[in-house]
Parts: sequence; structure tokens; C-alpha cells
Amino acid sequence: IPVRWVGFGSSLDLAILYLLFVNIAWGLLNLLPIYPLDGGQIARELFTLGNARKGIIQSLQLSAGAAALVAVYALSQKEIYLCIMFGLLAYGSFQTLQQYRDRWR
Repeated sequence: IPVRWVGFGSSLDLAILYLLFVNIAWGLLNLLPIYPLDGGQIARELFTLGNARKGIIQSLQLSAGAAALVAVYALSQKEIYLCIMFGLLAYGSFQTLQQYRDRWR
């Protein structure tokens, strides 16, 4: 059965379109392998299957790198708030990574 969109008017249609975009985009963003997002927690669990200590360090490296890449991309697109958010996530992952490295020396 094909789905047909019944328009309500231009401004309401636009609001519904924006809400749909936010719901889909936020779900996909949440799956990025950046800790503490859901994707980062999944990545951490997968990395720690073999070796817990090494897995946590690898997951934090991936998290910091992925968050930094998203922050740079957001900056190139002039999305300042997204850049700040992922910059802070990258910084937090990097700090946690340094703490784990210092702990296991």
C-alpha cells in the first residue's frame, strides 16, 4: 500500500519535515562511535571483548578521533554549536584516554 502525504499547509508541512529530519538525524548521530553516545558504548563493548584494558584504550582513541573529525567537519560547514559539542566530546575522550594510559603504566 503506497503512503500518500496529505498536506496541511506550507508552514505545517515544513514543521513536520523539520521534525522528521531531527528525529532521523539525531538517531544516526547517536550511533557514531563516540563515547558517551550509544555508538561509543557499543564500540567500547566490542573492543573489550578480547582484552579489557587494551579495548578501552582503543575505544577511546576511536572516540576522540571520530569526535574530532565531526568537529572539524561541522566547523567547515559553519555549524558552530555542533562543532562545540563534538569538540567537547573529543576533549573528554582524550582526557579519559590520558587517564587510562597513566593508570596502566
